[in-house]
Amino acid sequence: MSNITETTASADQIIVTLNLIQVNMGRYLYPIIFSLGNIGSILNILILTQRVYLQNSCSCYILASSIINLFIVNIVIFFHMLAFGFSIDPTTTSFFFCRFRQYISHVTTLLSKIYIVLACIDRWAMTSTNVRRRAFSRVKIAKIIIPSVGISWFIISLHIPLNHFIVNGEYRIV
Repeated sequence: MSNITETTASADQIIVTLNLIQVNMGRYLYPIIFSLGNIGSILNILILTQRVYLQNSCSCYILASSIINLFIVNIVIFFHMLAFGFSIDPTTTSFFFCRFRQYISHVTTLLSKIYIVLACIDRWAMTSTNVRRRAFSRVKIAKIIIPSVGISWFIISLHIPLNHFIVNGEYRIV
């Protein structure tokens, strides 16, 4: 019987330690990530919006990813910082925000990765010996693909907000 009690006490201590780590990350690490993420995304956007880079299809995909990353930092990271570091969690009081945060978090992180993959595919197409593949690597094509992929994933992910509810002051996936 004492072995079970020791295991429970050990597990409780681990849980307390992990909760403390989470709070400290929310207070000290997330503000650093928030600041550096904003600086990095803004610098990427400033550089990639110069005329020289806008003539390159790969730069268009990376620019789209940087814009999405700016949303991730200012929405997802900001509200994680509030919730975990300062115990201010709007998802526990606002039904709309409960659904909206999860939806935006999912779609933006997904789109950021997809645009980087599209930039890689664009570079692969550019170096191909096949003329049809090289035709994919044009700014005109990138300007069609970027909004098409964005709109598609916003529509495909519409099921996410439908599964989130507030139950006893906490948001839950039902």
